[in-house]
Amino acid sequence: MNKKLFSSLIISLVFSLANVFAQEKTSFAQDMLAFDSGKSMAWYHNAYTLGLKDGAFVESEVLSVINNPEISYEAVRLGCKLLKESATDKSIPAMVKLIKGGAKPTPALEVLLAINNGKTDDALRGLIKENPENANLILNIAITLGKSGRVSNLAVLQELANSKNPEISKAAIVSIGQIKSVRSCLVLAELIKKGTSSANLFCVYNAFCKLENSVTFPDLFGSRADYISTVVPLDFANSISMRAERLKGAEKIEYLDKIIVSNSPNALTAARFAVGFRTFENSKILIDAYPKLSDRMKMLAINAFAETKDLRFFDLFKQDIDSPNRDLMRTVMFAAMIMNIEDKATLSKIISIYKGDDKDLTIFAENILAEIKTSDTLTGLIKNDKALRKIRILRGIDGEIEKLWNEYLTPENIKNPELERLVEQTLNTQFLKDFAQRYNKTSEDSVRSAITKILIKKLITFKNKDVMQSIALQILSGVSDMQDKNIQLIAEKLKIDLKSLPAASMKKVWQSKYFSRAVSDDKMHVSTIPVPNTNDDFTLIFNGNTLKGWAPVGGSATYSVQNGDIVGVCDPKAKKNTFLVYEKAYKDFIFVCDFKWDVTGNSGVMVRAEVDREQGSVKGPQIEMDSDLNRRWTGGLYGEGTKFAWLYSLSLEGHEAARNAVKIDSWNTMVVYCKGPIFRSWVNGVPCADVEWPEWTLEKGYIGLQVHSGKQGTIRWRNIKIKELK
Repeated sequence: MNKKLFSSLIISLVFSLANVFAQEKTSFAQDMLAFDSGKSMAWYHNAYTLGLKDGAFVESEVLSVINNPEISYEAVRLGCKLLKESATDKSIPAMVKLIKGGAKPTPALEVLLAINNGKTDDALRGLIKENPENANLILNIAITLGKSGRVSNLAVLQELANSKNPEISKAAIVSIGQIKSVRSCLVLAELIKKGTSSANLFCVYNAFCKLENSVTFPDLFGSRADYISTVVPLDFANSISMRAERLKGAEKIEYLDKIIVSNSPNALTAARFAVGFRTFENSKILIDAYPKLSDRMKMLAINAFAETKDLRFFDLFKQDIDSPNRDLMRTVMFAAMIMNIEDKATLSKIISIYKGDDKDLTIFAENILAEIKTSDTLTGLIKNDKALRKIRILRGIDGEIEKLWNEYLTPENIKNPELERLVEQTLNTQFLKDFAQRYNKTSEDSVRSAITKILIKKLITFKNKDVMQSIALQILSGVSDMQDKNIQLIAEKLKIDLKSLPAASMKKVWQSKYFSRAVSDDKMHVSTIPVPNTNDDFTLIFNGNTLKGWAPVGGSATYSVQNGDIVGVCDPKAKKNTFLVYEKAYKDFIFVCDFKWDVTGNSGVMVRAEVDREQGSVKGPQIEMDSDLNRRWTGGLYGEGTKFAWLYSLSLEGHEAARNAVKIDSWNTMVVYCKGPIFRSWVNGVPCADVEWPEWTLEKGYIGLQVHSGKQGTIRWRNIKIKELK
């Protein structure tokens, strides 16, 4: 290239850059002034980009027109958005003028909050003095003063907290709680001392609890727990966890049991925080008070006692199975099931209730008798009683289910409604395949139709459509005549495409009992990849003391910190799964945690999950924690909340080592590797899942500790750490 041409190119480039720069500095003020809803926002996007480089120019342009009486509110709103990124003290007078002019105050207040200094404080306090009758404006200013976090605003917030307007006073109290200072606590204490409404008192207590973990109290106040306890009632709901976490062992239970026996409206909250700590020895307060408790509190105490599975508690309340209070009677029966009691008198009483005339109690007693785990005493009581055949069938004793099917699946009995209901009731998911085989083997059209009818009724209740259709297709595999009316009926009712039947018939599952949920054997391989090094460059995301950085999403299970562990407790009434989600999203990483069960129940760890906190939704990859001693799929990969369900089940014959890796009664270590579409897991050093999931395209996602909805479950996690991969 000759020197002249090179010089020409350089000169041209310099001029081009100069032109670009000049274009970037072009005024947008008139475009902003002319803007209204529905018009082009090109000026705004250009201004925003320019503001990243030259905030002073953007501030000047916006301020030149933002107080023009002809400007639209939409233009003001966008102008304030630009100022939030570049505003200086020069913007304060313009924002005050906007607010005085009657515009909606929120955009201007957000600009002042972005500046956030003594001059903005003075401006806000001045607006309050000049507009004492403008309740909406004062309310918004109170909120803004709290968000500022500046101690200098406490005096004016204290005045507003005494406002006769209840909305303003509440907003002021909440704002005081946002200013992290001992002075905030003193202001709140002064409000209580002078007297305030019951609604405001709740706000004050709540503000104290929010300040509690963020304020360091000087020695003159003693310990923070002592100081808070002089102000906030012992049974205030939001303070219970705070106080319980500080106490250990017997002291913790003593504090919580005092709340329970006082018949506090927050007794249930106290009982939940006692889970995992209660013993017979440290429960003297509740034991001694039990006979004098109201029936409602007795039910709460029984549930607390039953969770320990210590049979010494059962002797305390077993007589209440004869209570005239039906709910108390049910609670005792439920405790008998949870504690797996062998008390002959109690079991005989439950049997007599089952045989009684009260339909509701009969159904409840039936469920209890069916669910009590292996009990030699109960087996002996029901063995030869013809009236208890249904219980024997429900408990699967002596091949009773097989006998029932043999009795029902005859042309003479298939129209017997009682037998049909009993078959439906005992036909759990694990028996569907066996029952379907009866369909394939019979030649009686009436019997085949009866089987088909029951199968459709059972299958159609599955919430997961893919699981339902997978099971149904397996039922149809091996049937030669696709025009058979039974096959057509199943296909019609369950919306199955019979063309997919050949693929379904090829599905093979070695652990056949779990065919309906398992991944086909040919879709998986047994991993032999060694566990990664988990000692270097990891960051702890749980400090062992508080749940800082973590927040529950979804159902109503509770999470607390106990003895350095996160403890998740299932709420039997919950209809949704609950997830304790960490605040930071991750892309590619290695995750490590230890876990164990205090009470068995389904659980798992979400990795790179999608979280919608407003909807209470968490979905995506979940590494299973399976306490089912028969299935044992801990370490498998499940698509929580997605159409994919199981992506890697530990159902291959070669998975036996992986299935045996988990220890139900002691601590386990889980390691998870996530990079791009690849997900791998190890439990106690044993390789488990190794699968690609390209359909999960979320680039960054969250870590979540799941407590599944269900009857029970108490799970612990500790040593939670993560290493981001490059």
